[in-house]
Amino acid sequence: MEFKPEQPDVLHEPKYAAHLKNRISEIDTWASKEGIKVRYVSGLMVTRNNPETGKLEVLLVKGSDKDFWQFPGGHVRGEEGHIAALHRELKEELGVSIPPNLFYVKTYVPQPQPGLKEVLAIHAFSLPGNCDWDIRKGNVRLGSDVSEMVWTSDPFRDENGEPRVLTEQTDYLLRNVMSYEGPENKNTNPDTDYYGDPKM
Repeated sequence: MEFKPEQPDVLHEPKYAAHLKNRISEIDTWASKEGIKVRYVSGLMVTRNNPETGKLEVLLVKGSDKDFWQFPGGHVRGEEGHIAALHRELKEELGVSIPPNLFYVKTYVPQPQPGLKEVLAIHAFSLPGNCDWDIRKGNVRLGSDVSEMVWTSDPFRDENGEPRVLTEQTDYLLRNVMSYEGPENKNTNPDTDYYGDPKM
């Protein structure tokens, strides 16, 4: 049985809550039939118009013990709510509080590879408007598990024009939800513990 992800969809509250609940139920039913364990992750996609260049930029963070970039967010713990996890992770990683006008965008589930019985299901959320989180303004404080954050108009390349190492989920969401374009990222980091190497 192949799992079919839904088409990209953006719903504002309160409708997004029901849509998210239905999506989780759909994934859990599929996973139960397949004998697969699902670990949920909540991530936040935020953008801003750079006040100096006028370019649209997206926010990425790098973990203190990791070599790749991703959207801020993290794992849902135990019985924790999926949105509560996002609020907790953003407070821990960046020291910021998320405004209440949160959008649920979609949930991305990579295809599990043969022999692996765990997958990550990544909830993508977004905030409308222009985000002003900036270390220079003093409204961001990096937590111990984040070494760097960057606002960038080219998420696939670093400041030197070299390919940026992204998580596979971040790469997917940038291309298929946020419509960013760029060369294929051969440095993408797959979560092999959960669903194997997608290039196998």
